[in-house]
Amino acid sequence: MDLMRKAKNLYRVNLGIAQQNAVGDASCLPDLVFTPVPCYALPVSTDDKAASLKSGVRRESSDDSVQSVCFFHDNIRIREIRSSQAYGPTFGRFMAMLLYRGESLVMVLDSHNRFRLHWDSIIVNSYYRYEDPKALLSHYPPSATDDASDIHSRDKNSIAYLCNASFDEMLGYPVLAGILIDSPARFHSNLRYNDPYVAVQSKNIKPSDNFRLPQPWAAAGFMFGSGLIMREVPFDPHLPHIFRGEEILYSMRLWTHGYNIYSPPCSILYHYYDRRNDPKVWDDSPMWSTLERRSRRRVHYLIRGRFPLKAGEVFNNYMEAPPRVLPSTRETEVLLDVERYGMGRVRTVEQWYNYAGVDPIHHTVDGRWCKNIYMSK
Repeated sequence: MDLMRKAKNLYRVNLGIAQQNAVGDASCLPDLVFTPVPCYALPVSTDDKAASLKSGVRRESSDDSVQSVCFFHDNIRIREIRSSQAYGPTFGRFMAMLLYRGESLVMVLDSHNRFRLHWDSIIVNSYYRYEDPKALLSHYPPSATDDASDIHSRDKNSIAYLCNASFDEMLGYPVLAGILIDSPARFHSNLRYNDPYVAVQSKNIKPSDNFRLPQPWAAAGFMFGSGLIMREVPFDPHLPHIFRGEEILYSMRLWTHGYNIYSPPCSILYHYYDRRNDPKVWDDSPMWSTLERRSRRRVHYLIRGRFPLKAGEVFNNYMEAPPRVLPSTRETEVLLDVERYGMGRVRTVEQWYNYAGVDPIHHTVDGRWCKNIYMSK
């Protein structure tokens, strides 16, 4: 419950958990969630008869001073799923999304994180600085350790900027990567890629004042933006056991729906990446590989993935790279609810490839988003 303990405004934070546990596993909710804790940021009602407030209780102490207490449990919604019925990260995100209740802002996370103090205030204030209702902040959170003092000793100004990607030929699409940076101002020139699509033009932003880090990628382990995303770009439940491929697909769906993806200006949490001895979802699913291959075909259909084609090469009478999944396919797994969980209509898939610097025909990435960091060395 590190997330709840370190929130500045606990009564404003609602938590939706998709708990995918095996029989006999301990619940994600410790006894602490039922224990009253001080809630210093809870607003006090002017009505003396109002004894209770959302996510907190107002109490009169013996010296007539007003105190507030919160119960973590009041702000938690949980959906319990047998681990044997879990179908990978995208399915888990879909199940958590069903707990959305119209909040104005949402944050999507993987489990196993540790948080900075007042993380909620930091990320909300950062988000509103963009003055972009379609802004989405996303990156790979830095790695957590078991050292309790480690978080406080880190440089909180560094960030993993998702400016890099490379094609995985086995998968047939790019896999993204982050580069640790410490100064958004160094990437001022990257704003020019947003100029045709975003109201705030690069010429109106001084390099020294730049905090915006646009990027074509969204990382599933951390996303923060408008709650409308849950309605407009819902997570796809029809991608069982997909892992690599989830992020490029959701990045393209966000962007084609008109969302502008940025790296946050700082990290607010740290993630446990190395859990080698813990059970994995594929341990409970003998159909993992088969279902993943089917899901990959759905990904290719939506992103219009192609086989690589070398210059002058002809492939099965195609003069250009042939599609991995034909547009005329009738495969149920590929087409199920594709209008609901497919691309948007604000921008096109072809525009995203051009924006990202990705060539889906020759399977290359031009590196434009990271180029200036290499040039500065």
